[in-house]
Amino acid sequence: MYEQAVNFIYKENAPLTYKVTYDGNLNTGGTLPLDNTDYLEGQLINNLDAGDIIKDGYTFKGWNTAADGSGKLWDYAVDTMPARNITLYAQWEPNEIVTVGPEVEEKILILKIRVSPN
Repeated sequence: MYEQAVNFIYKENAPLTYKVTYDGNLNTGGTLPLDNTDYLEGQLINNLDAGDIIKDGYTFKGWNTAADGSGKLWDYAVDTMPARNITLYAQWEPNEIVTVGPEVEEKILILKIRVSPN
């Protein structure tokens, strides 16, 4: 017969803590923010902004609780940690593309100055 001792560490009334992770949501470069903080329910979380992540052709607009933007756009000044771990997804807005067509001409004025000695 095999016996194994199992030790449990139990802290009475220990508060539960939760984590925040960040997802670049198809970013093309940079390093995602890393938050190692253990948060309590109802606590404001650290505003790590976008760090240096980029997505070619897009501008970073904030963090959302859903990858497709249908969740809560996170407001660090107001929103607090829920009673669970959360992932915040980068939200991207396409950059405006300006097209220059053949109807736009570029005009260059070249001045030739001749200096004659007096």
